[in-house]
Amino acid sequence: MTVLWTALLSSVGVLAVGVVVSALRDEVRGRLDQMPRALLRLAGHRLPYDVRSDLVEEWEAELEAVLTPAAGLPITRLIVGTRYSLGLLRVAPKVAGELTGVTPTGLPLRAWLYVGGVVGSAAIVIGTSPIGAAWPTVVSLAALFLVCESSSAKLNFGRINVSLGYAASLAAVVLLGPAGAALVGATATISRQRALAPVKRLFNGAQFALSGYAASVGFQLLHNASYQPGRPTWLEHVVGPFLVALVIFVSVNLLLVAGILLLSRQAAWRDLLRGSGYRMVGGLGYGMTGLLIAGLWDNIGVFSAPLVLLPLVIARWAIARPDGNRRAQSGGSVAAVPGGGGQTETRQVGATTSPALPHYVTAMDRAGLRRRGFWKPFDLSRLLLIVVAGLVILSTVSTVTGGPSQPEVALAFGGLISLGELLRIVLPGNRQVAPIATASAMGYALLVGIGPQGAPLDAPLGVVPAEQSALQVVAVTAAGMLVGSLPRIVAGHIPPLAEMARRLFVIAAVALCFRPMLSLGLPWQLLLTVMGLVAVLSCFADMLIAVLIQMRADRARSDRVLHHEIKANMALWAATCINAILVALATTAMGMAALLIFTVPLMVTQFAFRRYAEIHGTAHQASR
Repeated sequence: MTVLWTALLSSVGVLAVGVVVSALRDEVRGRLDQMPRALLRLAGHRLPYDVRSDLVEEWEAELEAVLTPAAGLPITRLIVGTRYSLGLLRVAPKVAGELTGVTPTGLPLRAWLYVGGVVGSAAIVIGTSPIGAAWPTVVSLAALFLVCESSSAKLNFGRINVSLGYAASLAAVVLLGPAGAALVGATATISRQRALAPVKRLFNGAQFALSGYAASVGFQLLHNASYQPGRPTWLEHVVGPFLVALVIFVSVNLLLVAGILLLSRQAAWRDLLRGSGYRMVGGLGYGMTGLLIAGLWDNIGVFSAPLVLLPLVIARWAIARPDGNRRAQSGGSVAAVPGGGGQTETRQVGATTSPALPHYVTAMDRAGLRRRGFWKPFDLSRLLLIVVAGLVILSTVSTVTGGPSQPEVALAFGGLISLGELLRIVLPGNRQVAPIATASAMGYALLVGIGPQGAPLDAPLGVVPAEQSALQVVAVTAAGMLVGSLPRIVAGHIPPLAEMARRLFVIAAVALCFRPMLSLGLPWQLLLTVMGLVAVLSCFADMLIAVLIQMRADRARSDRVLHHEIKANMALWAATCINAILVALATTAMGMAALLIFTVPLMVTQFAFRRYAEIHGTAHQASR
């Protein structure tokens, strides 16, 4: 009996052990089989919440397809599934960055070491270098850099942005020395861009600090420190070392950024090399404005920075401004068709066309036109052409008979006006504008002096006074417009005489209002106020003439034409007037060499408004 119970208990024990071992084996097999799925769910937590469930379901379906050939092979299934899930876990941050547009902060170890090295080097440079500059200047330029870096006024090149902070950094290179320039660049760590992760803030501040330090060291090695802003021929002595410092700054900046992009596998060498030229040009263009800020700092102080950068901000804002002028559609799509004389006609597709009127001419306007019988007053464009022609003849005769004052200055401004006229921009509605020519001509009309070199001791502002009369300004502007239009005339294109006459009339009004003010001996601050007032009034005069011409041509209500004109051209007017004031100030404070330096930011503004015209022209084409 004892033997029987022993055998029975032994059998039960063996059976129980077998059952437990089998259960444990199945448990381990099930757990191991669930491990790749657990890794998939972990990878899903690194994705945006709104797309997480869909992507995880898609990944699980792909995992099942990968594991199907290994059915019945648990170890093989574990190895293959784990490899697949770990790959997705590694690339999940990159997938999330592509879905959200935000670069992931999950950097590989080598990228973290690189960031740490750059940040540590910047900290050592700032901590071991004495700041010999005035702290108010450091604080002012640091605040300016922070505002520029936090704004959206950037030139975008793939993953790299070229911001207006380049200008503030390069001004610090000239005014503050290596430690001050590094400190100004380090303020990028407290940028107000909310999308930046802490590691990006640290890296941006460090790379700007190292770029500014290296550029300032190169500048000091080549520049004679005895030539300070405000001295005669300062610009001639500083422009060479500044160009070297500018190239160093942009090169170091791009190399440091390229390093983190390569180490974090966000870009390849081929992609970086393909766009390096555009990035270099954008950085050099924005950086040249730093020299203007430094040159004007001695005359108008901290106000020189926003005055120099404002045209670039306006130009970038004009590009980024959404096109809210959508054509109303009723009974068919509405198309914008260029009309003669610089107007825009609107035609309704699929409907009978009547005499074409602009989009701002409403049904109420048309009813009034029918009651008035389309009464057409005198042609204001023709009257303006007659007045301007007489003014040009008078100014040319006066300048030729009396001899031009300071002919080298007239020749330089005339050449810049010709260049601007050659690079005219065609805005939507077939309207041609010339921002560089207008800014140069208005700057010549507002010119106070031509630099401190050779200035008499009793000179009111310490500069050689500009001696051109208002009539000479008109003659030089007319000659520059004519020379700049000759290539187009030879090519068979008729220049827009009415628009050229309007621009010349406004320049003549500016010259006739401002040039007599110079004999009053006003101080710098009051002269700058008068410049701004005259420039603003010239904007309103140009707008009023354009509205009157458009109103007569389109037979529309004045308030609608005025609203359309302001909405279409306010940014262009503002940037052109501020550029004109800057041309006059820079040439007065630093001499004729400043006119050549200022051509670079003028070309950047021209490029921005040309892009603005292309974008809005494309929008008009798409609405057809």
